Amino acid sequence: MTSDQLLKRVRWVVVGGVTVLFVLVVALVFQIAIRLNNESQVRALLAEQSRLEQILRDAEFDMNYFDSPQFVEDWLRQHLGLGRPGQSIFVRP
Repeated sequence: MTSDQLLKRVRWVVVGGVTVLFVLVVALVFQIAIRLNNESQVRALLAEQSRLEQILRDAEFDMNYFDSPQFVEDWLRQHLGLGRPGQSIFVRP
């Protein structure tokens, strides 16, 4: 084997090695991009979960109020003008 042939083989090995390294780096960059996107989606879903949990807590609070005697009394006072026994009700003209 002559030195020119040896030099060509070494170049091909180097070019092949650089090509393989380039492909691995590109694959790694894509994996990192996918992971960052997934983490972003997870953060968005966790925020949505917190928002929905707050809505649920508010709804439970409302349901407890609507099921209470206080709600009945408030509703009767507002809509029918009724009051507690012995209480005077003033009607605005």
